[in-house]
Amino acid sequence: MNFRKSDLMAEIKTPLLSLSILMLVATLVFFILHLIDPMLVSESPRWIKPIKFTLSIGIYSITLYWILRQFPLQNRKVTLIVWGITLCLFFEIIAIGGQAARGVSSHFNVSTPFNATVFSLMGLGIGTMWFLHLMITLFIFKENVSNRLLKETILWGMGISAIGMITGFLMTMPKPEQIELFAKGIVLTSGSHSFGTPIPGQEIPLLGWSKSAGDMRVPHFFGIHAFQFFILVYLIRSNIAKEKQISKYTLLGLRLIGLSYLSVTILLVLQTYIGFSIFQTNIFFLSMYLIFGVLAILGMILMCNKIKQQQLVWT
Repeated sequence: MNFRKSDLMAEIKTPLLSLSILMLVATLVFFILHLIDPMLVSESPRWIKPIKFTLSIGIYSITLYWILRQFPLQNRKVTLIVWGITLCLFFEIIAIGGQAARGVSSHFNVSTPFNATVFSLMGLGIGTMWFLHLMITLFIFKENVSNRLLKETILWGMGISAIGMITGFLMTMPKPEQIELFAKGIVLTSGSHSFGTPIPGQEIPLLGWSKSAGDMRVPHFFGIHAFQFFILVYLIRSNIAKEKQISKYTLLGLRLIGLSYLSVTILLVLQTYIGFSIFQTNIFFLSMYLIFGVLAILGMILMCNKIKQQQLVWT
């Protein structure tokens, strides 16, 4: 069967746009439920987690939709990949919302065969989605486009975002105290956000990140949103430096930002893994964050500065 290019592009983009709209509606529904239903699950209002995930999935979907509009990926494989990502994310929110409606935790909950199956399927779905995300990244990497800056910016964002997603799997590993309970035949939870202590202590509002323990949700959040951060960097640079010519300083600046963001993501993972909260960091980590922050600012200056010498131009 033959398809026109416009029809194929519509097929590729429609699932993501539809999912982002659906997540907006779901966010409003969950927010209303949150206002009228005070029930707590794991010491937190039960509809907060569905709200956070509908927002995250909606942002991811509309971002990927925007990216696919920038690249002429006329490929049936891409259509299947996009549908795969859409279905995986849709199942994720069905599982999270469904468990919230039942009044039980969706994540790390293995207290019954049903809860364990839901949690396992969620992990399988996100693992599949992560693989499909990498495939989209590979297709963009292989695509020949005139806008070299846009392509490299998107690759930095999608690559670091994939690393941020991996941190989610670190949270699913059973903790020593959980393994001890398993040996006694007590199976309640497997894995946790917290590192360094089983008790997360005080949490910041809404996000729920621990103020006293290592919390893997911090590098997870920071990493996966590299996706949006690098698009913002590109849009800022495009607005400030409107010329189409791309100098070697522009790409050098982008790579400084990319390496800095990647380094901070890795440092956040290490800090969390050894049990340090981002809100109670030590001098080493604080110094490294400052260094990479300065390098990122320098990179942004290089990207936006209209340097004319030794230009390498791609048209």
